Amino acid sequence: MADAARAALTASGIEVPDAIVVATMNPEEFLGRGELRVPHRHHLGFAYVPAIRVETATSSGAAAIFAGLPRSLPGPPAPFSSSAASG
Repeated sequence: MADAARAALTASGIEVPDAIVVATMNPEEFLGRGELRVPHRHHLGFAYVPAIRVETATSSGAAAIFAGLPRSLPGPPAPFSSSAASG
């Protein structure tokens, strides 16, 4: 996973990311530990890059993309519209 992350960063021209988003699904149950942000940051060589953990069960990957998306787009993120949800 670290090799793939480094390759993606190199291909995109990014030397150091703005943040790291770690998506998990119940790591306490499956791995016996819940804190995965720190080991991932250190393993990638980004010890001082802010990191967050996103966990939304089976949609954790999608939530991680959503969490990182505003950082990758120019300008501020668009606000959510409550009219779409109620219509």
